Amino acid sequence: EFSMFRDKYVTYKITVSPPTAANIRLGRRRRAGSALKTLVADSRTAQDRFNASSAQSQKLRDDILKLESDLEEKKNSYDAVLKEEKWLKERVDLRNLQVDSLNKRLESGWEDDPNDDDNEMGKASVEANGVSNSD
Repeated sequence: EFSMFRDKYVTYKITVSPPTAANIRLGRRRRAGSALKTLVADSRTAQDRFNASSAQSQKLRDDILKLESDLEEKKNSYDAVLKEEKWLKERVDLRNLQVDSLNKRLESGWEDDPNDDDNEMGKASVEANGVSNSD
């Protein structure tokens, strides 16, 4: 009679026998074939990634070289602009000094010229040219 609450005894007999040499070779070949398939797939993936990485590396290297070249060019341009700016500043300052000196001479006359009659003519010339000391 079958009951879930009664003790049951089950007995088994297991016999372990080593695999045959042919089965061992066959298993090795299957595992080797599977490993080879996995390695080939991984190799292709790694090669594709390597090629992409190499291309990106070369592109970045080219970009860096171009940027360095552009930077050097801009530094040279900046230096040239600074030199020109300094020269033009000196030139503007000199021209302002010359304008002030000429206006002063036209208004006051020359130191070595005792004749003051030309001073009136100088004032008229200054007014006609639109140049004044207040500028």
